[in-house]
Amino acid sequence: MSGNKIHKTHFTQPEMPWRKNKEETVELKRERPIIFNAEMVRAILNGNKSQTRRVIKPQPKYDRFDHIGCNFSGLWMGWPESMDDIIWEAHCPYGKIGNQLWVRETWATPGNYDHIKPSKLLDYMFPSSSLKYRATEKYGDAYFRWRPSIHMPGWASRIQLEVLSVKVETVQDITDEDIVAEGGFVYGSGAWEWFIPLWNSINEKRGFGWDTNPWVWVVEFKVIEVKNGHKN
Repeated sequence: MSGNKIHKTHFTQPEMPWRKNKEETVELKRERPIIFNAEMVRAILNGNKSQTRRVIKPQPKYDRFDHIGCNFSGLWMGWPESMDDIIWEAHCPYGKIGNQLWVRETWATPGNYDHIKPSKLLDYMFPSSSLKYRATEKYGDAYFRWRPSIHMPGWASRIQLEVLSVKVETVQDITDEDIVAEGGFVYGSGAWEWFIPLWNSINEKRGFGWDTNPWVWVVEFKVIEVKNGHKN
């Protein structure tokens, strides 16, 4: 993928002209889940994270586009010189501007519920204040049977986000300012020394390491709700 520069022509979703096809009528859910690890949850709660990059799956088969844009329905497209030659289309799984995301994170229920599968748990069984979240739980692993974030149901989520913008680029297009928005605390070489190992720790084993320069969804968001007073 690397070696070819991309002419980055990004359009905000309402401005992009669109063609007529069945994809335009796809109904996008207003709320969607998104997983964050404990470090990133803390960064969100502390007000230090407002961007996330997620690998596009499947990856576009092309290492460059002359133009990338999005229509009103949330359909992203990549094409060379003419829109008559659109060569890539996809919907962002994290929605579009104005959609909401609920955060999935590592969590735990009171011990007497440890034997119950997440799919069998119901929100009325216990007050949400009795749920524990690994990112901010001071007592640590010895006291709780942690449940994987992927198994968190919507009612157990404490953090609600609103999508402010979405764009498509390769991971190596990230800037110093973007790294800070990703939760980094430093500019210059220190920013890259923080971000690249973090990216590789999550994505390299899946075949999307930094050096492969994969295409990514770049989602900018803001926090609109944190339940139970966990926001710092």
